[in-house]
Amino acid sequence: MGASIVQQTGLLLRQDRLNGGTVLPQRTILVVTTRPGSLEPFITALGQEPGWDVVLVDSAQAGIDGVRCETPALVVVDQKVGTLSGLDVIRRLLPVNAFVHTAVLSGLDDAAFHEQGEGLGILAKLPVTPGEEDARGLLARLRQMGGDQSY
Repeated sequence: MGASIVQQTGLLLRQDRLNGGTVLPQRTILVVTTRPGSLEPFITALGQEPGWDVVLVDSAQAGIDGVRCETPALVVVDQKVGTLSGLDVIRRLLPVNAFVHTAVLSGLDDAAFHEQGEGLGILAKLPVTPGEEDARGLLARLRQMGGDQSY
């Protein structure tokens, strides 16, 4: 059985009884996008991986808040979220937690992406409309980096 996929406008958090706080589930992939329908095959493939929860948020601030509240294993950021580029969202995530693994959807060619994303420590550049194979490849890469461990 796959993991859960949850979506809500703004930040979605799961209520835990641990210290009465609100935290994201362990082994969470946080997807920051305003177009979840276009990413459905990708998001579904991520959610089918046993042991993972996929949380969708629709704003850069919600993504930042998600990273601030609890460290997800991975944050996937769309090429544009509101008025910010995906790379700009990553720049805003870094001061919150520079160690979180990130991936960005981008239509830039590899050279331009490398130039604009230099120093951001991005795990992967994904196509603007990634599919199931992209999800599996991303999770394999995350496992290679040791990012599939619970925190």
